[in-house]
Amino acid sequence: MDPLGAGAHFKGVSFMPMAMPLVLRSVACSSLVLLLHLSLAHAEEKIPARELRAKLAKPVSLERGIPADTPLKDALALLAKQFGLTFWVDQKAFREDVSIDNIEEQLVRLPKSSSVRLEVLLQLLLKQVNGAYRVHDGHIEVTTLHQLGILPDESGSDPSWLPLVNIAFEKRPLHNALKELATATGINILLDEAHAGDKANTPVSATLEYVQLGTAVRLLADQADLKAVLLENVLYVSTVAKADALQRDQERRVRLRMQINRLSDVEHAPVAVSGPGMGIRDAPPAPRGPITVPPKPGWEKGSSQPKSKE
Repeated sequence: MDPLGAGAHFKGVSFMPMAMPLVLRSVACSSLVLLLHLSLAHAEEKIPARELRAKLAKPVSLERGIPADTPLKDALALLAKQFGLTFWVDQKAFREDVSIDNIEEQLVRLPKSSSVRLEVLLQLLLKQVNGAYRVHDGHIEVTTLHQLGILPDESGSDPSWLPLVNIAFEKRPLHNALKELATATGINILLDEAHAGDKANTPVSATLEYVQLGTAVRLLADQADLKAVLLENVLYVSTVAKADALQRDQERRVRLRMQINRLSDVEHAPVAVSGPGMGIRDAPPAPRGPITVPPKPGWEKGSSQPKSKE
């Protein structure tokens, strides 16, 4: 049984239920007294979710990184203290979803970094324990992908190499929002401004957490009456008509490529030939022209009966 309960609420780091009185909290885990002090120092503050997301979107630096073999609770404590964050860890979710009993003791690390968005660092940290996060008023919840509705066996409509993103746009021009996503993820996103016209400046708003990049781009484009289509490794945003035409053309090319591959496989497929002293090898080429089968000895030509012996 976990003496600290199913959840862990902390400013700084404290893996304790919110309902537990302060005295009991101090008795439950004396090693966290200093971290509880950090909690009290920020007790008066409750940062709105919108401001927390803005903090996560800012580039930050970790001059020393987080050394290898650092417990998760210490890593989160460092981030909380350095960047003014509050975390709540769903210990029950980690036990039930990914079979990790002592999530706070799991070892993590982060490399030295400069001018990297804080949300990227947090994602890299939590990925090491099969974790994720979502933002609430006053705190950031650390939980599992399963709790966010993301299941490992679901491939979705987009390839797995498209990253999951967290976005918070409020009346942002579409072209600016797409440019920010491309810069943050390193994925090619191209807006067809020639055909999109003034729609490229349409203000778009969305707050999404752990959504696949392709889905995020499609939802933003839809607000401007545009459509996104994935062309190899490029997310291309254009008018609905042009996007549909490109999608049909791409599907036709894929079908044609599959047909060519199937024909090629049939032409070069080996045939199993077995017999005494023979292994599996390619069958000899089939003879061309009509095949003549010689009659068996003792049979008359054109007769269905063997020739009688006199």
